Amino acid sequence: MLKNRLFQMAFLSSPILGVYGVLPIYLLNHWPLALALSAVFGLTVIFFGFWVINIFLLVRFKNNAPKRYLLSFTLTILLHSLVFLFANIRPPTPELNFLYPLIFITFINSIILIICNYVQLHYDKEISDLAFKELEVNNLEAQKQVLMQQLQPHFLFNALSTLKSLIQENPEEAEFYTVKLSEFLRYSIKAQTGELVTLQEEMKFTQDYLDLQLKRFNEALTCEFEIPEQLLQRRIPAYALQTLVENALKHNRFTEEEPLTIKLGVEDEQLKVWNNKQPKKATSSAGIGLSNLNMRYKLIAGKALEIVDTKQAFCVSVPLI
Repeated sequence: MLKNRLFQMAFLSSPILGVYGVLPIYLLNHWPLALALSAVFGLTVIFFGFWVINIFLLVRFKNNAPKRYLLSFTLTILLHSLVFLFANIRPPTPELNFLYPLIFITFINSIILIICNYVQLHYDKEISDLAFKELEVNNLEAQKQVLMQQLQPHFLFNALSTLKSLIQENPEEAEFYTVKLSEFLRYSIKAQTGELVTLQEEMKFTQDYLDLQLKRFNEALTCEFEIPEQLLQRRIPAYALQTLVENALKHNRFTEEEPLTIKLGVEDEQLKVWNNKQPKKATSSAGIGLSNLNMRYKLIAGKALEIVDTKQAFCVSVPLI
């Protein structure tokens, strides 16, 4: 909270300002050390009182700066005057009259006001940035839902067409295909309720997706997985791995004579998804899924995807969380 940050600044800065106020006089007028220390303590208490006044005014009159500044200087000068009058403080030298401390106190209060304004602006910026990031996440989630809604009918149409053919040609394979399809759809529903999933869960989902695709493309598609078991409980955004695999299928042509190869591995704590390139002449919505995933990673982990795109291959490195 803003108030907590301001009180932290008050506890840290009050003794520093107290030393700053006493040190020049101590050096010029050769005060005894005990007197200087007591003066530092007294100024620290007074300056902390200034902080309390300014914090209260900032919370109370946050949107009325002129009134806050007027009340701040009025109350701090009044506090200074009361301390001098009722504490019976007498300057140890003729040079230290009532006016000099008053000017110094006004200067110190100005510094406190500047610090308060800076902390407030910084706090407000953090709140605005947080709200903006939440809006970005909500927007990405909405885009993800739209993409999934667009994917599901098209994917189901192809899946059911394949299932129909398998029922006629190979009932046992059709049963296996039905199980994989149900597991794929079950995960799709579950993943929409959470942002992060384990690598093991996402790999199982992606493997189910690939198994369904392999029934359609047969020898035209090959996949290789090399993931260390100790990393399976690390986390990634839901649909991250499946999005990268789907991206390879969507943007490449492949036949049994020229198969598409997709490899999954881990290097330097990053999941790498590699595929050979056989680009189609034209693809719709090119790069949307990848750019969305990149933005989600920046918001969730503060990191971006690493993409290596050559004539022969395409590789995306995904940070493990």
